[in-house]
Amino acid sequence: MRLVLFLAGLAMATSAVAETRTVEGANGSIEVPAEPKRIVSLNDASITHPLIELGAPVVASHGRLESDGTPYLRGVRDLRGEGFEDHDIAFLGAFNQLDVERIAALAPDLIIAPPWQQEVLPGLERIAPVVILPWSEQGSLEVYRLIAEAAGRLEQYEHLLAGYRERVDELRDWLGDSSAIRVAMLQAQDSQVSLYGDYGAFSQVAEDVGFGAPALVGDYAGAELRLSSELLPDLEADFVFDTFEPNFGDTPEDPAKRFEQALPGWCEWLFACRNRQYVLLERSKIMGESFDAYHYVLDQLTTHIAGRDYVLQD
Repeated sequence: MRLVLFLAGLAMATSAVAETRTVEGANGSIEVPAEPKRIVSLNDASITHPLIELGAPVVASHGRLESDGTPYLRGVRDLRGEGFEDHDIAFLGAFNQLDVERIAALAPDLIIAPPWQQEVLPGLERIAPVVILPWSEQGSLEVYRLIAEAAGRLEQYEHLLAGYRERVDELRDWLGDSSAIRVAMLQAQDSQVSLYGDYGAFSQVAEDVGFGAPALVGDYAGAELRLSSELLPDLEADFVFDTFEPNFGDTPEDPAKRFEQALPGWCEWLFACRNRQYVLLERSKIMGESFDAYHYVLDQLTTHIAGRDYVLQD
């Protein structure tokens, strides 16, 4: 009798372990565990961060390195003040330094990865089901939803989404006709000025709030457009946002220096800068998929637009 009960229990446990769901990733229809227990994330800011918010069981993650070699989780540290040790997450390495053998040794039952890791880390699917995120095809919230679906945390996602939607509606009420206000994300780097059509959490929130966008954003396909000195004065943006990155030694003074190097006299040419509507944000806080990032962006938009007088271009 004991043997029968043991075998019956074993069969039930095996059945429970074998239960799966199907999710649609960039790599097709993937069978994932109904309730993953050991998730490996191959991007810190855009995968590990949302998994932490959702309370999912992350056992290991890609990360970044300080100049002294100390690992950290980009976005998680910047917005939550937390690191690998706070969540008992193993550090897998940075970017192309990830070790497939180490991933295998951790015995994950699910791997969630950005599209570029599919190319540099062949063989992942032999370790565990791999969900590749469709980064360039969907908006930030849809990518987050896929992460939540793969991790079996859709209920938690919907709860976080509802709170975010309430704040979006509140800001829209404060702004009135938000579509009349055109915002743009610009950055100068390596003597070039780029206009970004997709900038993670920032772009998601700007779209949800209903801000207008410069006509140039719709005139090209892709996430980045290089601007010349001829195009800059014609940029139809009432507010221009730019970023600096303290994690890489950046200071708030550096973005303007990069602009001046790329296009001397830029501030006089750019409507937003002439009218003190050029705003700096911390890059690591606005690029990843996380509700922490969405709320940070909402805070900044409230302060720098809803909370002040401003002028619009004719």
